[in-house]
Formats: sequence, structure tokens, C-alpha cells
Amino acid sequence: MPRLREETYAARRQHILDSARTCFSRRGFHAASMMDLQEEAGVSAGAIYVYFPGKADIVNAITEANLAQTEAALTAILAADPAPSFHDALLQVVTVVDKIAKGPTAGIAFDVWGEAARDPQVGKVVKQRFAAIRGLFADVAARAVKTGDLPKRTDTKAAGAALFAQVVLGYYTLRLTSGDVRPKAYVDGIVSMLKA
Repeated sequence: MPRLREETYAARRQHILDSARTCFSRRGFHAASMMDLQEEAGVSAGAIYVYFPGKADIVNAITEANLAQTEAALTAILAADPAPSFHDALLQVVTVVDKIAKGPTAGIAFDVWGEAARDPQVGKVVKQRFAAIRGLFADVAARAVKTGDLPKRTDTKAAGAALFAQVVLGYYTLRLTSGDVRPKAYVDGIVSMLKA
């Protein structure tokens, strides 16, 4: 495929995803039809199917993009030299989650998480990404054990799952439902509890 055509395809695909985020946010995942998504994107009848075979594929692409940001942040933290402190590592990830949780399309994750429990296709993507992120958090926990930020007896796999739940799911949920939480204060609270 020539480069210009690849770039055009990628740009149109991204435009459809951005439009779908807006439509899902306004109408909800279940209420938004493929026709609604097509109209939101301003594409001709059926053109949306060139890029996505169905609504679940659009949801999966949005989920992949959002979770990839969190995964990329953790990967960068683990590769950093010198390594950030445990507190700063968590703060960097919460800051990424905070950016995802802001704006008019933020609440879509709740729909996706619910859909993951009902739709095996969506569930597969969510489970794979969540498992990868939990694994990266386990690596962060292992490093925290070495630096003394977590006790030597820490089960790093379990700690990774708990950190994922608090840093990603917990912060996102609290940010969207209360709106008054801030990254640094939230991370300060997590670290304080772990040291208690």
C-alpha cells in the first residue's frame, strides 16, 4: 500500500474513532448504532464498515488506545535510568489516567468495562490489556521491594494487581464520579497507606 494511502486510511480510521468516542459519550454504548456512529463521523453509508466490521471492533480499538497509554507509561517508568521513586512512578501513571479521565468522552470506559463482562470479543481485549498492565505493575512492585518502599515479604504479583486496581481503576472511577481528586494527593494517600 503506498504511503499516502496508508496515511489517509489511518487518518480516516482515527477520525471515526474520535467521532465514536463523542457519540458513545453522548448516547451511551448500547444506544449508539452503527448509523449513529457513521453520521457522527460524517462518512457515507456503509463507509464505516471499511474500517470497522462492527461496533465491538470500534470499542476494542478505543479500549486498546486508552489502555496502551497506561501500558506505555509503565514501560517507560520501568526502562528509566535512573528509575523514579515508587511514589513518582505511581504519580506518573495516575497523571496519564487523569488525562484519560478528563474531557467529554471520559466515561466511555465504564461502558467498555461493563460490555467486557457481556461480550467475549470486547472481554478478550480488556482482559489481555488488563493482564499486561497488572504484570507491569508487578514489576514496579518488585522494584519497590528492592528499594525498601514495599516490605520484602510482598507478593509482587498480588501487589501488581492491587496497584492496578487502585492506580488505574480506582483513580479513574473516583475522578469521574467525584471530580475532586487530584493525582498527587491520591498517590500520597496510597503510599501513606502502604507505609502504615
